Amino acid sequence: MAFRPRNPKLKTIQARPLLAGFAGLFWEVFKRLMALRHLLDAKAHTLENQRLRDQLTQKNIHYLSTLPKE
Repeated sequence: MAFRPRNPKLKTIQARPLLAGFAGLFWEVFKRLMALRHLLDAKAHTLENQRLRDQLTQKNIHYLSTLPKE
């Protein structure tokens, strides 16, 4: 015969800390993934800005080389 608690709500009360633990764990993992995503986006923007700056520098060098020398 299966064990039946006297209070039927006892089972749900005991399950709530477990659910809260899973929710807390999920939230921590989610926060860390979002932080990692933010860092990767920032790194991508930095690399893109560096590439654009290098292109502009090359164009400036080319433009300066086309100017007549005094």
